[in-house]
Amino acid sequence: MERAICRVFTLIDVPAEGRYNDLIIWFLNMAIFFARASFCSRSSGKGAVAQAAYRSGKAFKDNQRNRTFDYSKKTDRHDIHQNILLPIGAPEWMKNSERLWNHVQEFETNLIFKRYKGTHNDPIKREKSLAGRQKALGSAQDSWNQIIALPRELNQAQNIEMLEAYLQKRFVSRGLICDYSIHKDKGNWHAHVAVTLREILPTGNFSEKKITSYKGLESHKDPFCRQQYSETARVLADTMNNSLERAGVLDRVDHRSLEEQGIKRQATIHEGSYARLLEKSGEKSRRCQENRDRKAQDLALYLENPSYLLNDLARQSVVFTEAKIAETIFKLTDGDEHVYQDLSAKVKAVRIPETSRQ
Repeated sequence: MERAICRVFTLIDVPAEGRYNDLIIWFLNMAIFFARASFCSRSSGKGAVAQAAYRSGKAFKDNQRNRTFDYSKKTDRHDIHQNILLPIGAPEWMKNSERLWNHVQEFETNLIFKRYKGTHNDPIKREKSLAGRQKALGSAQDSWNQIIALPRELNQAQNIEMLEAYLQKRFVSRGLICDYSIHKDKGNWHAHVAVTLREILPTGNFSEKKITSYKGLESHKDPFCRQQYSETARVLADTMNNSLERAGVLDRVDHRSLEEQGIKRQATIHEGSYARLLEKSGEKSRRCQENRDRKAQDLALYLENPSYLLNDLARQSVVFTEAKIAETIFKLTDGDEHVYQDLSAKVKAVRIPETSRQ
């Protein structure tokens, strides 16, 4: 029977001789941290309404584009839950996702026309204003989006409570609207979140000042700026960990980088399609070569300390089995059978407590 190494209860420094002496390991369905963020820009060809239709799994009409985006017939996913969190002062109709994001786009467009009137008597200034309007209309940002992997250790109700606590603390408390959906694709629970970029005023409408426009000493008011990204990730991780603790789960997630987490493996860089095309044509790509160098250094490290490989997998793998170890070793060795067998034997020699076997 395949040996399954399950959830990490405690992780300690691994001795150089490569043996886990006091390490207690479990790993099935280990909690992981994954969150990816981006802005919804009109330059992508699809706006906030289209993305809202995808999140909701429905057909929404984008009034500005006069186009309907229909995701009601998607069969490769299960839509678990959808909700919109409103700050104080927001009218109840904004709970309607289609109406909300059409209004967001219309509000943004009206402000652009207000700024770039194109009514100057001077033809040069008028032409410049019209060009600025066209550029702004084509590149306007209507929302901040985030995809979040949800802990499998939490049930549906617990994940909803956890997600809404995070959104309330980080965004809704600042007067921003959060529209989210929880999906389950091929067993993977994750949330799609969209956050407005303008605060709701006491009048019930959006502020003409974008929250992303705060700079300098006021930059802390913008939760989407680069300086606040790590804080947003920390708040999410802390909220997840609080929910895991309340649920009696001993797993914890970590938002920090590999180095900050103490993972020995080096992070690879994004190669890109052009680099791979160069390699296929017989040319050498600097990016591909850099990744090969990093993998070679990782391989040398794991050959000297095979327990590091288990330790690194323990911190990141969702399902940690012998098959997963074999797959990792195969990738590290690029299919070199001699090196594969050598590292496999060293990893198998690492003592694992009987309590972690199935």
